[in-house]
Amino acid sequence: MEIKTITYRTKAAELKIYITELTDDKKALTENEISALENLLNPNRQKEYITVRTLLREVGINDTIVYYQQKPRLENNPLFISISHCQTHAAVALSEKPCGIDIETVSNRALKVQDKFQSENEKNLSKQDTFLNTLFWSAKECLFKKDNRLSNFKKDMKIFSLNETEKILEVKTPHQITKINYRVFNNLVVCWVV
Repeated sequence: MEIKTITYRTKAAELKIYITELTDDKKALTENEISALENLLNPNRQKEYITVRTLLREVGINDTIVYYQQKPRLENNPLFISISHCQTHAAVALSEKPCGIDIETVSNRALKVQDKFQSENEKNLSKQDTFLNTLFWSAKECLFKKDNRLSNFKKDMKIFSLNETEKILEVKTPHQITKINYRVFNNLVVCWVV
């Protein structure tokens, strides 16, 4: 399994991001995970499930993923985890602080639903650009994964600044202004926040 790693540091925390292509190789799964896998009927969901667990084993995390308040947690590890997948890849973020990650294939999907998640000011910033609309969707998705109280993408999160040189978006929420980092590779956008 080839893994792309990004390490991001702030004054308060370090975030490790791991990205890999989806796989259907089950050899790293435990018996319990194989049993749980049998309940997933969708072949794409099965690949996502397998890939995330295999990826964690590859980076030395041999823990079980559990869900608490609709967020993944590692059962016996204090690290926070965030998980994302798209058609071809999976991404996992690990940090000692709450974090969020999202990975998206650049496509016109976000452009089609632009009215549902962008304010008029955001539409002016993103224009009708496929890449920018995918980026804006991904930024809001990763912020929601960090703080699921921000459930209304249009009202709760307002992107007001985009710095393409530093690859940072600034988002205003009811609580604060948050910086979202992003990278682009192989027609994929990866956004993260910690």
